[in-house]
Amino acid sequence: GRESLAPAGRRAGRMNGRAKRLHGVGMSSSAAKVAGTESGAAFCASVEDALKNGRPDAVPDEELQRVLSAAVRLYAAKSEDRARELAPFGEQPVNATEAVTAICAIMRAADLNFFDLQMWYRRGERE
Repeated sequence: GRESLAPAGRRAGRMNGRAKRLHGVGMSSSAAKVAGTESGAAFCASVEDALKNGRPDAVPDEELQRVLSAAVRLYAAKSEDRARELAPFGEQPVNATEAVTAICAIMRAADLNFFDLQMWYRRGERE
């Protein structure tokens, strides 16, 4: 079944289970932010190492799925109500093959087709 195509902003206020656990153990929001940044940096370093050594399977599929899902949800939430589109890659760009591979998999997983995509495509042209 297809999930609602409603803007992600409606879901943005919800804390995921990990964030609730972090806050639940007496960790301040700044300490949780540092811990999240460190774990994100560690994940990125393990990915870079795996790709550099030609061993993408060194990163477990489940970990990649968790991170990709969280990143997509956060990107959608942060993109809501902005005057300009948020650049998705910063200093770590992806090439066309990498982008299309991920885009097609995400579209299949979300049960989207190119007509659906066309309706949302112009949203980024708010500049």
